[in-house]
Amino acid sequence: MSLCIAFLTGQSNRRSCALSPVQAQFLDQLNSKGIVLQATNFPYDESPQAFTKINLIQASVSNARQYLASRRLSFSEQHSQQVLALINRYSKVLFLVGSCGLELLNNLHLPADMTSRVEVLAYGPVAKSAGCFKLTTVQGRQDYLSRLYFSEVDHRIESGHMDYLQSADFLTITRAKIASMLLGNDVCKVPHKHAC
Repeated sequence: MSLCIAFLTGQSNRRSCALSPVQAQFLDQLNSKGIVLQATNFPYDESPQAFTKINLIQASVSNARQYLASRRLSFSEQHSQQVLALINRYSKVLFLVGSCGLELLNNLHLPADMTSRVEVLAYGPVAKSAGCFKLTTVQGRQDYLSRLYFSEVDHRIESGHMDYLQSADFLTITRAKIASMLLGNDVCKVPHKHAC
């Protein structure tokens, strides 16, 4: 079995899907036999521009615009094929979905036969609904933005909205999810009343 781990988050810099140094460092800690680490973020351009640090205000505006734009049909038409191509290359895919990334993933409207090979670990989720994926949610006790959208989650940890990838607790949760997938444990929890 081949398992790919890929970030799917909003783009702070809409011109690049390069991983941030923090994202790249987090993935490095997950490297293990049988795992493929996706080297770019959504929408998975294989030749991205180099990462450029964007200030928090610009990043927030960019993410908000992408969040709203994802609700248009054109968003799915433009980006679903790149995501499907990534899923098709592997037996299973674990998407590390930060903040508005869950809304982006839901609004891709992926075919049901594809979602059965996908699991989602959403940290600090900001979305209208949980969607129809095998979903595990993680929320920081200091993440007041995510709490506006999700009052019930699978794990609560000590973290703010921007701090998950530096959290030892989140790393432990991620490693446990990977171990479960590698062992073929496909039991779908339904804590948010979403359909699997």
